[in-house]
Amino acid sequence: MEMRWETGRAAEEQCDALVIPVRQGSAAPELGSVGEQADAALDGELARLAAEARFTGKVGTTFVLPTLGRLPARRLVLAGLGAEGEVDRGAVRRGWGAAAAAAREAGASAVVSGPPQGLPRPAAAGGGGAGAGGGR
Repeated sequence: MEMRWETGRAAEEQCDALVIPVRQGSAAPELGSVGEQADAALDGELARLAAEARFTGKVGTTFVLPTLGRLPARRLVLAGLGAEGEVDRGAVRRGWGAAAAAAREAGASAVVSGPPQGLPRPAAAGGGGAGAGGGR
């Protein structure tokens, strides 16, 4: 599986899966800028469906849903990174490892993501979880 890191315009990239880093918020998961762009393209359904599925953004959790042609990506993979004060390199590796596994299980071969703001991209998304192209 190829995993490509993008900054700025990840939501505009054509791919099989777009990984969206999500932090655990006090009231609801914090989707960040890429997640907010995706949610707007889906008329708010991303946030609603994540809430219905009880996705909180807890570190290592994922939520996968198809975009049904509303975004260039075929599916979205929300990657839980934990609460604001808990997000560190280990949490990022766990989140991206889980996201890579979820994308692969959903049939994705080309995955795009941008690193969460303020943290470097993970070196090898979960120690092999990203496959051959992980961490580029």
